[in-house]
Amino acid sequence: MPATPAPRVHDLRAHFETVLEGVLSAEAQSVSADMMERRLLGQLLALGRALFALFLTTRAVATAGRVHADPGGVERPYHDERTRPYVSIFGRVVFARPYFYRKGVGGVAPVDALLALPATTCSDLVRETAEEMGVGEAYHKGRGVRRRLLGLELSTRTLREQVVEDAPEVDAFYAQQAPPVRGEEAAILVLQADGKGVPIVRPSTITAGTSAPLRLGKGQKRGGKKEAMLTAIYTITPAVRTPEGVVESLCRDPAAGPRVGDAERAAREGPRHKRLWATLAGKDAALAEAAAPVARRDGPHLTHHVALTDGSQALQERVQRQFPLFTLVLDLIHATEYLWKAANALLGEANARRTAWVKARTLHLVRSQSAAVVADLLHLADTPGRARRTAHAHRAHDRRRLSGAQRALYGLCRLSGTGLAHRHRRDRRGLPPPGQGSLRTLRYALDH
Repeated sequence: MPATPAPRVHDLRAHFETVLEGVLSAEAQSVSADMMERRLLGQLLALGRALFALFLTTRAVATAGRVHADPGGVERPYHDERTRPYVSIFGRVVFARPYFYRKGVGGVAPVDALLALPATTCSDLVRETAEEMGVGEAYHKGRGVRRRLLGLELSTRTLREQVVEDAPEVDAFYAQQAPPVRGEEAAILVLQADGKGVPIVRPSTITAGTSAPLRLGKGQKRGGKKEAMLTAIYTITPAVRTPEGVVESLCRDPAAGPRVGDAERAAREGPRHKRLWATLAGKDAALAEAAAPVARRDGPHLTHHVALTDGSQALQERVQRQFPLFTLVLDLIHATEYLWKAANALLGEANARRTAWVKARTLHLVRSQSAAVVADLLHLADTPGRARRTAHAHRAHDRRRLSGAQRALYGLCRLSGTGLAHRHRRDRRGLPPPGQGSLRTLRYALDH
């Protein structure tokens, strides 16, 4: 491929003078700011591309010679010039550089190592920009923005391959990060683990010789859901709260106006140095990934270790095995969801007594009176049904798990409003769109 002509310094200065004249000319006094901005962007990109081509050519010429000796002492004679494409942020540049070759040893272009050129044609800046846009939006959207603003043509296939190549580096990125300064940490180290179902597109199961049905039958789905495990690690300052205050914060009416304790709640300190992670690899993989950052943040400056989970027994058992020194706390938000389901089944969704009914029983739960709630539900349910079975099973499970010490820690973590799954529901934000694990990995590295 032909090399991009290296401009002369005189031509570059003339190019800059032309750009400057375009800003100061009489014609420029009649154009809008938008028109001038777009014009300057194109001119400066062209000037940057020419300057960058000159830089590459100058560095390549400096490596010319009859023989090249590598760091190991192996000598290679000059063979010829080889061109190489390089996609910079200014545009695509092709430059020629001396190539040295020795039979049985192979060839090398010394300037590639001197400039730390990547193995692919994309510069690190272009690759970084493309991946940062790709993990936040669909690939084709970022491609359109790069084409419109920078004139860069980067296929979605290339971006997809780059994401897969760079995702394994995220582990090393996190490993090199130093833990937060202990003076900035709070007294309670919290590990949250929660499952969230995300929609996935399953591979086609249509056998050869058959066609996909036009309409699905009852219970059939074209896709499905897979559980993603979300983990959060942070420290938090103790906040002593009464059972009544907890229930009031969960069931308050937003239109009721300010209430007693609002100022104290607003001044309450939130999580410190919160680290989020998500994976589709399962519970064991999520907890194994959390072990290293938990170990780095542990120390004598901590007074409590708390593990906050939902009602999944399988998850709780794994947390207790992986983190035996952590006090297990059940997420009250998950428990109250079952109470709302029971209230809807018993009273109806439009019944004005629902809120008072849920508040009264939530207060029993916070006071460690879950057995009374279970007995009440069994008494009120006239006929067995799904709401009764699920509520009974969850309350009975809570009764076995909760202890006085764990109940006291509700006000220290989950009831302080830092629940991960609850935050996703409250803000109506789900997990990142389903796709390759590499894309999801890079997204979390970018955000944190």
